[in-house]
Amino acid sequence: MYPRPLMGIVTDRSFRRGDTMFYSVTLQKIIFLTGIGVIIGAIIGFSSVLGFGLDGSVFVLSMFLSIISVYATAMYAELYHIREAINKQNKNL
Repeated sequence: MYPRPLMGIVTDRSFRRGDTMFYSVTLQKIIFLTGIGVIIGAIIGFSSVLGFGLDGSVFVLSMFLSIISVYATAMYAELYHIREAINKQNKNL
């Protein structure tokens, strides 16, 4: 049997032998989400600048807002999975 965490719920990584710490958000996930936000923001920004003839600041603003919205969506998904795990744990008690 693997050791249980002292506090909190392990959502992204589970314990394996030899692990000394647990975490739910890794640097790799943050970089991945930033990349998704940059791609979506670039698509929206290019279409607004080239298609509608808007200023270049709209490009930067669309990238910033899309990165923030991707982060907010990921945080909501993490909280949903944590709530789901807590509900499953409470049913087993």
